[in-house]
Amino acid sequence: MILIVSQHFETSTDQIIEWLILNKKSCVRINENTYIRDVCINNLNGEVELLLFNNIKIDFGSVKSYFYRRGNLKYNLTHIKGASEETKVFLEALQSEWKQLKEYLFCLLEQKNFIGNVSANNINKLKVLSEAERVGLNTPRTFIASNKQQFEREC
Repeated sequence: MILIVSQHFETSTDQIIEWLILNKKSCVRINENTYIRDVCINNLNGEVELLLFNNIKIDFGSVKSYFYRRGNLKYNLTHIKGASEETKVFLEALQSEWKQLKEYLFCLLEQKNFIGNVSANNINKLKVLSEAERVGLNTPRTFIASNKQQFEREC
């Protein structure tokens, strides 16, 4: 099975899924609208499973390949309500735990055959352009302005 983590309206991912279906390849897509309901990690037998809110179960043992394109794994914490300080502290702790768990899940996925990864999604385009220029590559003209007057003066 191929696990795809992508944004909902991502045309290139839609085309890839169409091709996979045409070639009778099994795949599951997770996007920002897909919440994870349950997570089970068993270090005794190496099993890792996710249960999505649409009742799709993803067994990491059956994931042979992983495709990442601008998506994320989300765990639903919206059911925890309350304005008390204890509730806020509890939610912060859960969010912190989920962040660590999510990083681990992506780490596991990147041990499989994969295209794209979450860490490459957070690159700074300006840093990349500067480095490309530094090593002598041609780069597109870049102009960033914080107000209209600066833009009009330059263009």
